[in-house]
Amino acid sequence: MRFDGRAAVAVLLASFAAGCQYGTLSPEDFELEYGAFSSVPYVGQSLFSPGPAAELRGRLESLLGGRIRATTVTVYANRVMLRAFDPRHPEELNTYFYADGELQKPQPFPASATSAREAFDLEEIPLDRLPEMVERTRREFSKLRGVTPYVAIGRSGARSSLRITVYCSAPRGSGHLEFDTQTRLLGRQ
Repeated sequence: MRFDGRAAVAVLLASFAAGCQYGTLSPEDFELEYGAFSSVPYVGQSLFSPGPAAELRGRLESLLGGRIRATTVTVYANRVMLRAFDPRHPEELNTYFYADGELQKPQPFPASATSAREAFDLEEIPLDRLPEMVERTRREFSKLRGVTPYVAIGRSGARSSLRITVYCSAPRGSGHLEFDTQTRLLGRQ
């Protein structure tokens, strides 16, 4: 059987005309998943805005009862997922969820020697500068007209440096910028 390129192109064009998109979300599905297209989602209460971002570490330390040693931190516009050692019981690694000013009950997570080596003090992260990094990422990917669904903070190995990865997602593509703890740009994808 011989390959007919014209037939393949016709099938591909028909699928696009029908609204099918390979590897991406439709604009409607994207809006349901991430909210309306906006340069700053959750205006007024976003953890990506200057006031809440600057207060975040203090709030978390107050709720957990001390200095926080984390292995990963994921900041969304309206919540935080934190995998950290319990300040009151430093041998216990837990997953914490923070939203609306409240901390949910911690969920135990198996600790390992690697967890302890990958841990970092939350003080090392310039949370007050998250808005700058988010805005820079949005500018960098402005053609996508996307939103920042989350910021991931952690190490990719016990000996690696701490990375702050700011994501940008849109119906027609995505990308991210990686920063160090001094907010210097390390990479783009």
